[in-house]
Amino acid sequence: MKRPATRFALLGVGLLLGAFRALAQPTQTSLIQAWETVQRNDPETVAFEKRGDGSYRFATKRFPFDGELKLLKAMVEEDSTSDIYVLGTVAVELVGLSDKVRQDYARSYALWTGNNVLYYDLAAKRWMGAREFQTIARQRFRGRSLWPNFWSWAPTLVFLAVLVFAMLLLGRLQRKQKQYAGRIERNFDLAERSAALAEKSAETAEKSLRLLEDSNRVLKEILETLREGRPR
Repeated sequence: MKRPATRFALLGVGLLLGAFRALAQPTQTSLIQAWETVQRNDPETVAFEKRGDGSYRFATKRFPFDGELKLLKAMVEEDSTSDIYVLGTVAVELVGLSDKVRQDYARSYALWTGNNVLYYDLAAKRWMGAREFQTIARQRFRGRSLWPNFWSWAPTLVFLAVLVFAMLLLGRLQRKQKQYAGRIERNFDLAERSAALAEKSAETAEKSLRLLEDSNRVLKEILETLREGRPR
C-alpha cells in the first residue's frame, strides 16, 4: 500500500516542479501572468479585474480612467543579445481614453506605460518590473567582485599597457631624435666656422703672397738701380 502512495506523491511533486519550471521560462504565458501581477500590485491601481480573454476592468489614480483595458499582444524578445535579461513588452489599449487625458497627464501616463515593459532575469529565472529589475541589478553590481571579471577586462588592459609602452617608446625616440638633431646642428655650425676660417686663411695667404711679390719687385728694382749707378 505504501508503494503506490509514494509513486503518486513523487508524480505530484514532479508535476508541480514541471509546472513551476514552465512558469519560470520566458514564455508569452508567463509574461502575461507577470504583467498582471505588476499591474495589480501597482500602488496607484484602484481596480484590476479580469473579465475575459484579454479584457480587464482597470482603474487607476495616476490619471482619470475607469474602464476596459484590452491586452493586444504580449511579445518576448527572442533574439536578445544580453546574457542578463530577456525583454518582454505588452501592448494594451485603454478603451475610451481621450488624447486630452494623455496630454494633460503625460508624465503619469508615461510612468504607467512603464509597467507594460518587463525583464526576465536569467539569474533569478523570473519576470520583473523595470523598477525591481533595476534595484536588483544595482545590488548585484555593487556586491560583484572585480576579480571574476578580470578576464573580461584583460583585452582592454593589455591594449592600454601596449599603448602606454608605445607612448613611452615614442617619447624616448623623440628625445633621442632631438639630441641627434642638436648634435648635427652643432657639427654644422662647427663646419661653417671651419669653412669661414679656411676662407679667411686663404685670403690672408693670398694677401701675403701679393705682399711678397711686391717686396720682390721692389728689391729687384733696387738692385737694378744699384747696378746702373755703379761706376765702370
